[in-house]
Amino acid sequence: MNPQTTANLGQASVHCQKSFVLDTLRANFGTYTSDVTHASQCLIDAERDARRCDDEIQKLEADIVSLRNRQQRIYRRIDQYRSLLAPIRKLPPEVLGYIFRLICTENSAATEIDCPAVHLSHVCAGWRDLARTTPSLWSNISINLSVQSFSYILGLDYYG
Repeated sequence: MNPQTTANLGQASVHCQKSFVLDTLRANFGTYTSDVTHASQCLIDAERDARRCDDEIQKLEADIVSLRNRQQRIYRRIDQYRSLLAPIRKLPPEVLGYIFRLICTENSAATEIDCPAVHLSHVCAGWRDLARTTPSLWSNISINLSVQSFSYILGLDYYG
């Protein structure tokens, strides 16, 4: 909240002091108010000040939302920078390819595809290119064509 707004929000254009309101409320019995015009103007001024406060709060809440969005974009950028500096990125492709070959000792397709080479290729574009260009990862794929597996793949009921 800027200083000018803060200074204007609590001050009414007609001099409406808290002591006037309290003294008037304590002194009168019934509905009689000695200065209806002054009290009405104080009410109008207070309602206007409340609307100004509401407007300022809405503006500040919009600013907070904008700042949180900006902060989230910055956090995403931080994550990307950290990813660029990750130790795995320092491994030469030959070493990473060797690790892939150790992981991908058996690729199989039965009721579901269990192919580590495919899983590795889904990590990022670099790993996809490396997995795709490493022939030994794709040289041994085992496919189970048993009646049970085959009927499952085709959606047939094997037992009935």
